[in-house]
Amino acid sequence: MSKIDPRGRAIMDLRERRKVLADAEYAAYSPFHFPGSAAWKKSQAALDALLAFDAQHPEIIAELMRKNEQI
Repeated sequence: MSKIDPRGRAIMDLRERRKVLADAEYAAYSPFHFPGSAAWKKSQAALDALLAFDAQHPEIIAELMRKNEQI
């Protein structure tokens, strides 16, 4: 759950931020996007953002992997 800063804005924790990025990547992807098209570029940008986040926060990936092992 997001916390609220002194100005009343929501502060996302890392898990929430990754979920937002993953959802954006999932929503932007389509196998029918032609490489080089605007839709394809949007999808690639979303994927790049998710991969960059994952590279900067391996502890979040480790946490997700542990949760998946418990299922």
